[in-house]
Amino acid sequence: MVKGKNLILTLTFMLFILGAILLSTPIGYTRQEETNNTAVGEPSVTYSIDFNLNGGNDEQYETMTVSFGDYIEIAAPTRSGYKFLGWIASGLDTSTARFGNTSRAINSWGDSSTKVAAQYFKNLRSTEGTVTLTAQWSAVSYGIEYDLAGGNFGTYHPDSAEFDETVIISNPTQEGYEFGGWKAENLSTATAKYGSSE
Repeated sequence: MVKGKNLILTLTFMLFILGAILLSTPIGYTRQEETNNTAVGEPSVTYSIDFNLNGGNDEQYETMTVSFGDYIEIAAPTRSGYKFLGWIASGLDTSTARFGNTSRAINSWGDSSTKVAAQYFKNLRSTEGTVTLTAQWSAVSYGIEYDLAGGNFGTYHPDSAEFDETVIISNPTQEGYEFGGWKAENLSTATAKYGSSE
């Protein structure tokens, strides 16, 4: 019987100690001993983004340093007389690179030669290094109409052209008249140029 009483006393004492520990630990509090072994996350990988505007306006495009996991907003560049088709990339990690027109950027950029015209990008590299984005352009095309005022076309009279394309237009002819030149409507005076082949 003595052994039985000792066992009951031992169990009672252990329950008392356990109750004291539980009561002394406020709800929502984690004991320090339990947090000492908590793993600390490694810092995110950082990488750089360089820009090659390829003739575009580059006032706002400086080298960026970003962290893996960050969304990056990149505005479309502009170039007089050209339409922006998108970026191609060198140094890209195609297994992680994402893009989109919202900050979720969920589309996979699986081929660095694919032209991507988007606003948001993410995880262009998974290791340190540099991604270079190169702008791709298409020249704007425009139509050319003529009013010969009773004259006749010369040899060359194209009805369309692309920006930066040199266009040859022959002088028209009219019997009894000497050609005095062209007047233009809807002309972009900031970019229009002319000259003679002679």
